[in-house]
Amino acid sequence: MHHFPRVHLIIGRALAALGDDAGAVEALELCDKAITSQPGDPAAHHARGVVLERQRRFLDAARSFQDAWRSSGNSLSEALSGLALALHKAGKYREALVALNDLRERQPLDASQLLTMIHLHLHFCEWATLEEAVSVLRAAIARGESIGEMTPALALCVPGLDEEQMHQVSTGFASR
Repeated sequence: MHHFPRVHLIIGRALAALGDDAGAVEALELCDKAITSQPGDPAAHHARGVVLERQRRFLDAARSFQDAWRSSGNSLSEALSGLALALHKAGKYREALVALNDLRERQPLDASQLLTMIHLHLHFCEWATLEEAVSVLRAAIARGESIGEMTPALALCVPGLDEEQMHQVSTGFASR
């Protein structure tokens, strides 16, 4: 019997997007089938991470994103981003900061990633780059970058965001 891992991934992502428990379980099963048939496929591991994150299984999602990162030969930036954000959501702040710094060395961070990094620097009382990072974040918000992806609760902690910027972040998040 032939396996069609790409079809499994497409179906898995579609089921996960439905948001119900049965769809998430089935999506995870399809991702697992894709990984079984092609264990070195970074897309399969990444899709599994996305499904697990939607199930709020952040440490499991982080492991899948790590597997995607490794199997891509450390080239799939979406996997590194997913790893950083899943670690952050799991409360593994130091590890999340390491992953975000790795990502920042490879490419510019989007506004959502930058907001997470600022939150982590605030958490660890690391002030050296705060002013510059907030300036970059303000510019990204003004451009409308990643507005739906930013978490308003994290933005509340950022010094220097004005009422209009907070409104943009909140309404973007609510619209998503």
